[in-house]
Amino acid sequence: WTKVFPWVMWNVNAFAEQTPDKGYILSVKDSTIHQRAFKTDSLGNIEWTHNFGAGNACIARTVNNEFAVFGNNYFYQNRP
Repeated sequence: WTKVFPWVMWNVNAFAEQTPDKGYILSVKDSTIHQRAFKTDSLGNIEWTHNFGAGNACIARTVNNEFAVFGNNYFYQNRP
């Protein structure tokens, strides 16, 4: 599938991981230089989103299939 999401995104600082449910968790820098993380289902429909504000971030899967977003001034963990 191809999906256009509602934010104007820059093609820098983008991270993506496939989730156990065949969806994706992504972290991107939007046009306002805010780092945004969001989760999609297997068809690309957004399930949740979180704006972390200005900064850089990356996403990592933990050993127990959870996801963590690490950034300049924050740490966020989402449990499925």
